[in-house]
Amino acid sequence: ITRAKGTIYYIAPETLEVAELTEKDEIVSKITTKVDVWAFGCIVSYLFSGKLPWTNKYNDQPSAVQKLLLKKVEFPIPEEEIKSYKYRYSDLIIEIIKASTIIDSEKRFSMKQIIEKYLSKVVWGLKYFFISLYDYKCLEIQYLGNEFLYVI
Repeated sequence: ITRAKGTIYYIAPETLEVAELTEKDEIVSKITTKVDVWAFGCIVSYLFSGKLPWTNKYNDQPSAVQKLLLKKVEFPIPEEEIKSYKYRYSDLIIEIIKASTIIDSEKRFSMKQIIEKYLSKVVWGLKYFFISLYDYKCLEIQYLGNEFLYVI
């Protein structure tokens, strides 16, 4: 259980679910590591589309994004923008975003599942994982025991 905090464009919908309120009316949520997976999907979306998450379909208004999250509206994947860059792995990028931003956190992939299903196709090495998705954009995922560190 934690207080809901984060940048609205990157927080998972369950972060806004109220488990309880503090005396200062701060939202306390029950969250898991799946919120980090959601944020990862948003970062990948932004990195490869050039569009702030949600703004490819909705206006750049944090209050509107908050309402969409509360209503559990499906994350708008910027497929056209991603494909317009003609990345070598455009379809893979889109699949990673989809798997990372499933509304139901129970169904959302874990980072381990994402790496095993998607990234293993283009990843080499045991300790360090690199995905060279385009000449000028590279995402490094470093495995640290039970955690993953993302370096962009």
